[in-house]
Amino acid sequence: MNSNTYSAQILSIVIPAYNEEHTLRNVINSISLDFPHEIILVDDGSSDNTFEIAKANPHVRAIRHILNRGYGAAVATGFEIAKGDIIVTIDADGQNDPQQISELIQPILSGEADVVVGSRYLDESNGFRISLIKRIGEKLIGFVLQKKYGVKITNSQSGFKTIRKEVIKNLLPLTEERFGFNTELLVCALKNGFRVVELPKKEIPRKYGKSKIKLFRDGFRILYALIKSILG
Repeated sequence: MNSNTYSAQILSIVIPAYNEEHTLRNVINSISLDFPHEIILVDDGSSDNTFEIAKANPHVRAIRHILNRGYGAAVATGFEIAKGDIIVTIDADGQNDPQQISELIQPILSGEADVVVGSRYLDESNGFRISLIKRIGEKLIGFVLQKKYGVKITNSQSGFKTIRKEVIKNLLPLTEERFGFNTELLVCALKNGFRVVELPKKEIPRKYGKSKIKLFRDGFRILYALIKSILG
């Protein structure tokens, strides 16, 4: 995709991060786009060198939470300072491919969508195992969203998505500070009549560290966010 296709719009890439010093540099360096964009790193109270790595890169706007507040709080901070017409969120753990950013913004540029979610379940090349509990949770949320709003979402917890800035302005403030944030955002977008679509995303096996999601604690919170957002 070239800059003429992108027109005069600006893209903001928001990267929430917590103790990802081993993968962050590669994620940032893998972002290669030929149109106007900014990279925003929100360090959520890391105890390693995550913030220092981001701050040392002249192409990155590095913001730091002194205390660990949660994934959702980090993304919300990125939303607040983003200058772009379209905002991308991508994880710092190296499991998403930054080269797919151009693909994920296309439905927004063409006027077909307001929110685009990258789904691990739609890419047949993702051969590594995903825990049964995670699969059941995603299927439950997807079932509820399809019954309630008529939209099929297979990967509701995906951290790799693109959103029009105008959508975010209409949805804020979002109240979930941890992993219920993705569910709250999707439900609020669908409730307000915004168009949400999914595209396949390549999932890269994590090489360093472990998932920050605590299955039972965060799982219950995600379900709570689903019910609260639908009824609220």
